[in-house]
Amino acid sequence: VSENCVVDCRPGDEVQTHFGQLIFNGSVLTTYLNGGLLVEVNLTAAKDALGTTPCPVERQCTPFRPCLEGTSCVQKEATHSFDYLGELQQALRCPIGTQQCSSIQQIVGGRFLKKDGKNCRAAPIVKPLPA
Repeated sequence: VSENCVVDCRPGDEVQTHFGQLIFNGSVLTTYLNGGLLVEVNLTAAKDALGTTPCPVERQCTPFRPCLEGTSCVQKEATHSFDYLGELQQALRCPIGTQQCSSIQQIVGGRFLKKDGKNCRAAPIVKPLPA
């Protein structure tokens, strides 16, 4: 990747996360030496859900598994019904006994993140030397 196509991303930076066809706005929480970045994304589907909870990185949640069940996350379940025109409708909901994640923390590579239209590169965290 050309240097002109990459930008340093640091904790606190606002980024777009690209998970396949899904794009979420998020923020960088920390960077790692291996090029990974810990990001937190807010799920727009959670705004209409009842009983939401933030899902930390330890729960291994993703936008495809956004339902917290105990100590890990599971995917949504599909329910089907017919509308007044007789057309099949599908709704995705978290299973009973789970909570919808309002936000998800996930470690991703810089190629899945964009800042100002450019791919992210994990910027090293520079700490001052002790005096």
